Amino acid sequence: MTRFSSALRPASSPARPASPSRALLADRRGLATVEYTIALVLVAVGAIAVWTNLGDALVEKVEYATHMIQQLGL
Repeated sequence: MTRFSSALRPASSPARPASPSRALLADRRGLATVEYTIALVLVAVGAIAVWTNLGDALVEKVEYATHMIQQLGL
């Protein structure tokens, strides 16, 4: 029996991976979409963390300013 490379394989016998898990690992379709989704999620998590910290700092500054204005009696 002669082995054919994938380019020379007759149309009647398509190349099949050894197992479904290997086929899944070899499949590259949609990979860019998954990568962009992961990047988007990481950016969103970072933005939420920054926004939360910025919000806490802003509240602290406003409370301090309010306290100082009350002390001045304005």
